[in-house]
Amino acid sequence: MAITITGYHRVREIEEKLARLGSERGPSPVFLVPSTGDREILRDIILERVSFGPAEPSILRWEDLYREAAREMDVPPKARRRQIDPPDHWLIVRYVLERLKARAGEASIPPGARHGGFLWTLGDDLRELLREEVHPDILASSLGCTPECEGSGCPKLPDPGALLCRLYRDYLEYLDAHSLTDSARTATVIAETLSGNPSRASEWAGGRAFVFAGFMSFTRSQLTLVRELSRLGARVMVFMPECGLEIHDARAQLFGDIGA
Repeated sequence: MAITITGYHRVREIEEKLARLGSERGPSPVFLVPSTGDREILRDIILERVSFGPAEPSILRWEDLYREAAREMDVPPKARRRQIDPPDHWLIVRYVLERLKARAGEASIPPGARHGGFLWTLGDDLRELLREEVHPDILASSLGCTPECEGSGCPKLPDPGALLCRLYRDYLEYLDAHSLTDSARTATVIAETLSGNPSRASEWAGGRAFVFAGFMSFTRSQLTLVRELSRLGARVMVFMPECGLEIHDARAQLFGDIGA
């Protein structure tokens, strides 16, 4: 089904459309918001203007949507992924870095990676790769590597790019081995969960409104999920704050037009 985008400068401009969602028959809409604070604001607006019956509407963040999708797709509890909190993220990043140092030897580690601040730069870089759904093989290919990664014995070490490539693989392998997901990857995991059971996903998403409220733009992984929901027959509605600037916002990402 089609994806629609509604721009707004003030929240009151979209209250009427939210009210119409509440009065429709059929599957109850699912609202997605960027943050916990946005969830409380949207909840107050909806409940003041909209009647959803005895139950409140589902106002979710990405990790909530994953739990909902995993339950609807009947993913066994043991196979479901737990989203790590920021402190866990940094502990895992430190772990994979120290493990590589121990395996590869001092000569294979770039000098900059020995400084304390490198850990924070590394963690941010790993999360950005996850947000943009960069496959490890694509990253390796960009460095001129063969399809078969040579592990900690990578001949390109101590090249900084090779170090990032190796640690990115190690980070993903750790998450997969422990049924974890980074918040930067949650949208990817949701899309994978839906694609793993297409018929059930279509039954759940088909005809249901998925309302993305407060998103000025999406990461690549979030865009993938938005398009997957649309492909499954969901009514995808994006309520996008307008900033007045010609930027690569959600409208440009989905429709290719800037400032329309």
